[in-house]
Amino acid sequence: MASPQIDVDEIIETLAQIRQRGHSAHTVFRDWVNLMLFALQRRDDPYLEIVDDYRERGDMDYPDGQRSVDLFSKAFGQLQERMAATDADVLGAVYEEYGMSSDAFGQHFTPHSVCETMVEIAGVVDENDTEDRQTVLDPACGSGRMLLTAGRKQPDALFVGQDKDPLCARMSALNCCFLNLDA
Repeated sequence: MASPQIDVDEIIETLAQIRQRGHSAHTVFRDWVNLMLFALQRRDDPYLEIVDDYRERGDMDYPDGQRSVDLFSKAFGQLQERMAATDADVLGAVYEEYGMSSDAFGQHFTPHSVCETMVEIAGVVDENDTEDRQTVLDPACGSGRMLLTAGRKQPDALFVGQDKDPLCARMSALNCCFLNLDA
């Protein structure tokens, strides 16, 4: 199976609008991931803490729809649309395209086609082919691309991932949430 073509330009442009207001790329991306995760976890306090940081920096000077929190929300919607259209790890693609990955940190995300092959070699079977609950482990999960690939074959499995980069671990948790995987 060929790697899906993932167009993330629209998401990158939305995040770039926030970045142009004097925020670093890392801060914008980290805050976006945290806002999505905190919203899905219904953790209001840390969510509002991030929102308050943007308010204190003059975010309320922008009209409705153009405030940073509105743009973060828009990027979240765009992410969901791209994921539905491609059935791929769009969040990881945004991370790579936005320039967040680091050769110095040893970050190299596994291509989708390699994930498909690894899942096949690992023996993850379609959910109808087994009565036993499988466990899928990825010791360097990055954005969770391999876990997502396995999750599409065996959504009832238990998924365990870890990564040395906390931001990547949160991206993996988000991706698993998006597919409603037990992770």
